[in-house]
Amino acid sequence: MISKRTAVFLTFFLPSAMGVTEMVALPAAGGGAPPMLKSTSTSELDWASLTYDSSTITSASNVTLTSGSPDFEIYAGAFSLAGRWKDGKLYGLTNVGNAPEDGGCCADSFTVYSSSSPSGDVVDLSFITDLFPSAIDGYAYPTHTFDIVDDLMYLMVQYKDPALGAKADAIVVLEMDTYEVVQTAQGDDYFSLYEKLATTETDSASSVFSIQHYAASSSDTEEWHGNGVTAFTMQDGTDILAITHRSFNEAILMTNPYTAKNGGEIVQRFGKPGLYNAMGKSQTQHDFGGIGSTGGDWNGMHNVYYSVSPSDGTETITVFVNSDGGSSSAVYNFDINLVSESDLGSVDDTAFDTEWRKVSLPFQTGSQGGARPIGPQYDGSRVFVVASGGASKGIYVISEDGEYSNYGDGEGTYDPFVFYTVE
Repeated sequence: MISKRTAVFLTFFLPSAMGVTEMVALPAAGGGAPPMLKSTSTSELDWASLTYDSSTITSASNVTLTSGSPDFEIYAGAFSLAGRWKDGKLYGLTNVGNAPEDGGCCADSFTVYSSSSPSGDVVDLSFITDLFPSAIDGYAYPTHTFDIVDDLMYLMVQYKDPALGAKADAIVVLEMDTYEVVQTAQGDDYFSLYEKLATTETDSASSVFSIQHYAASSSDTEEWHGNGVTAFTMQDGTDILAITHRSFNEAILMTNPYTAKNGGEIVQRFGKPGLYNAMGKSQTQHDFGGIGSTGGDWNGMHNVYYSVSPSDGTETITVFVNSDGGSSSAVYNFDINLVSESDLGSVDDTAFDTEWRKVSLPFQTGSQGGARPIGPQYDGSRVFVVASGGASKGIYVISEDGEYSNYGDGEGTYDPFVFYTVE
């Protein structure tokens, strides 16, 4: 059964007028984690400014997107790859030269920037490797992205699992004040997607509520290049941990293993992960979410963003799809619709059918990228803030009606999640 906290019921209403100005940072994303991404940068961080009426915005044409001018300076030339903003501080994954440069992985530290420390203070993350003593070649590093939820930092970690013989994904959680490791409800120092959720079975039904893995021939094989990660509590009290897999083209929602001993149960998937044979050859794709023939062959998904529509309380997840078979990248936004395997009589891909909507983007990138919704989020008139990632076209504001505006063309920004609202 799905684990829940005490339910909280909210009434949603839209104020008559509510002007919002957001400051969105555009830190450069180092796709291969160059070793000199550290706090000695003399490059001042670029910011964009978004201004809109949060009660009436129904199109990108309702948003003013210009250069931003925060009332402080931050010298953060680049991250490896992502950053987050919390309580007047900017946290960015960095690599001071102790972690490998390996396709977006890896970080060996994060740097904390603030108005009192514009060049940043480095926090060593080398202890993360110590949590994986059996990892092949000692390979275990924070990778791609993280999120800060309340007073916890959720880190995506890539490590070489000796049983799998490949790079697997895990979540490590740290206390923000002390940077001490937070154990799962079962007392583990990390939550491994392979150890806890994997199946090596090759039939389709076996990999609906489990994540298919296969014995790899090389320890450099990625299964499955985890990038997005977040945690949240739904309106009914259910604690969720959500991730995305780039190479597996999907988002996964599970009960949060850090808040309940029966956590870590998959309760929703969205996307088109491959279905592999025993030799590691992709035969076909799952269809999670009811995407069907509209999806084509997917190639890459990034980031995962939870939001509640102010207009009607609908809870959704927004993801960035690098290619869904077309000639552009796309934003997908889908309704959260949780289901437990124990509640089903039979299991197939339709278990995770849900309502969803898509916005095609005016560019295509094979790497990075992220999106989040703004405004009341009415169906047919949703508006999204989008980072272009490896396409190096800065950020966009784009809406379901096809309208869009752009700022920072020429800059590569991993996602649009480093932002704050001007008071």
